[in-house]
Amino acid sequence: MGRMIIYFARIIKQLLPRNRSAPDLAHPSLPLLPRNRSAPDLAHPSLPLLPRNRSGSHVGMMLSFAIFVTFIIFLYSVLSPAIKVGEDKTLILNYVETGIIKNTTSNFTSVSVQIDSASANKKCIKLNLFFTVLDDEMPTTSNGATVIVKNGLGEEQEAFAPSPIITDPSLVINRESTNKKEDLFFRVYYTSNFTELSSGGTDCVSLSNTGANPGYTIASVTIDKYMIEEKIIYLVDFYNEHYEKLKEDLKIPTGDEVWFKFTKSDGTSIAPPEKEIKTINVFSNDVPIQYVDSNANVQSGFINIKVW
Repeated sequence: MGRMIIYFARIIKQLLPRNRSAPDLAHPSLPLLPRNRSAPDLAHPSLPLLPRNRSGSHVGMMLSFAIFVTFIIFLYSVLSPAIKVGEDKTLILNYVETGIIKNTTSNFTSVSVQIDSASANKKCIKLNLFFTVLDDEMPTTSNGATVIVKNGLGEEQEAFAPSPIITDPSLVINRESTNKKEDLFFRVYYTSNFTELSSGGTDCVSLSNTGANPGYTIASVTIDKYMIEEKIIYLVDFYNEHYEKLKEDLKIPTGDEVWFKFTKSDGTSIAPPEKEIKTINVFSNDVPIQYVDSNANVQSGFINIKVW
């Protein structure tokens, strides 16, 4: 900044008029205006005015420009740290958003099942080897089956499965009736975060999906990725119990803090207790999301994230 001021000073010096204090004998000064303005002075007729010296206006313009440039440099030097902080916090905010979504997202599988009315003559039906057929979409493990079953009207049905599921990978559904249309079509929803089914179901008719006349048919399988409400609750609990570990996992720099809140479709929220904020440099963002609730419904909501 000092060099710039010296540079402008040199320019201004060059534009200043030269020293005209010594008389110019070759060109004696003449009065520019007549002495008596009431009558013309025939002995000293008026002469046209000499052109004005405009170097003074140039000097003023250069001084104004120098002051303006100096002000801009000063303003930038004052605001630059704040701009840098804002850019850093925005990057952290975006990274936290990505980390939260990644840690609460899972596969959500929907399977459509059509029941043959002639074969299903009882309310309780057992879909033999159901989880084996869908092993890629619904992995058969040593744990129980984490699925929710709904009929054609979207009503949740009582369902059972052996635990561990590997002993008998079949699904039991206790229907409301045997002949209603809505009880011949079912959707089975799966994510690893649903509650495990318990064993049960008595006096059930066994249905197979093989042979010339299968008792049940898998009509379609859809796999999407959604945020899962149970995983959101787990992340909030992890925040409360292992805050520093969560900051480390989300790659949040030392000295920076984070807080978030999930607002559900009904307006209720899931969030850790708010922290005391002792700075005005708080950066916040609201992110629209879609999530799967505990009843296998796809809902809309928001994540509010704060970084400071």
